[in-house]
Amino acid sequence: MSTSGNFMITATKDDWKNRDYIEDISLCILQVTEFLNKFEKNMRVKLLELNEKLTVLERKMQYVEAAVHSIEQASTNSK
Repeated sequence: MSTSGNFMITATKDDWKNRDYIEDISLCILQVTEFLNKFEKNMRVKLLELNEKLTVLERKMQYVEAAVHSIEQASTNSK
């Protein structure tokens, strides 16, 4: 085989190796992207649930604070 023929074969093999490498990297990027999108979606839901729980706790705390304040005022006024 001629030198140019060997060069073409080597260049073709190298090209296919590069294409396979690029395809593998692209697949990995797609998998990471899918994972991150799913993770973001799940965390958004969990954060919304946590926010709802915190809101409920804040309302309960406000109620307790108001009740304590009312009791303090009543005891101050009765003295």
